[in-house]
Amino acid sequence: MKELTGKKLENMSDFSALRDAVVRFFETETAVWDVQVQLMADPAKMPIEDASVQWSEEDSPYITVGHLTAAPQAAYSPERRVFVDEMLAFNPWHSLEAHRPLGNVMRARKKAYLMASTFRARMNSRPIVEPRSIDELPA
Repeated sequence: MKELTGKKLENMSDFSALRDAVVRFFETETAVWDVQVQLMADPAKMPIEDASVQWSEEDSPYITVGHLTAAPQAAYSPERRVFVDEMLAFNPWHSLEAHRPLGNVMRARKKAYLMASTFRARMNSRPIVEPRSIDELPA
């Protein structure tokens, strides 16, 4: 993915230029992302409840804990766009309890996520769904 840094998009003025580039990329390419965490090494220097404090990478360097791999795929369809944009609720609390967000800012965001997805479901007259498999998404 880093090889794409600085490359220009075709048809930059087109509203779908970025989406179209991503779709073309995933028709033939695989992408890999590192999942990294920064562990709290010192509660005094790295408070969880004060989001204004930047944690030093010298005190706690990022550690790669996994990789996300997306193989070549059909990355877009009008049906999938409706499904993703109108029926899914993205929320950091959709995780194992041990991996759930910490801190007062994240607790406040939890309420905002819930309110936003509830409002969107009501306004779109669509249920919010939580698929357990990629097979549940439209083609």
